[in-house]
Amino acid sequence: MRIGLVGYGHGGRFFHAPLIATLPGATFVGVVTRSPERRQQLHTDHAGVNAFDSIGQIVEAGVDALVISTTLKGRPALVLEAIEHGVAVVSDKPFA
Repeated sequence: MRIGLVGYGHGGRFFHAPLIATLPGATFVGVVTRSPERRQQLHTDHAGVNAFDSIGQIVEAGVDALVISTTLKGRPALVLEAIEHGVAVVSDKPFA
């Protein structure tokens, strides 16, 4: 299964990314983040894992599922966008 991550804050970096990277049978496709600092940290933490600017870009790279790990603001829109692209979605926090 090809898995991507949306958000590389504390939860994404310290919980989700290490889990995805070591999950048997999974390929860690990349992370959606626009922050230059977080992109650099991603490349330090997980060499060879790509950074993307948008959900559309990571979907084009070929993901089966996305883990959404962002702040609550804007999360529903990100989840819906991922669903509209036809990928499975895991959200680490509820909407309400």
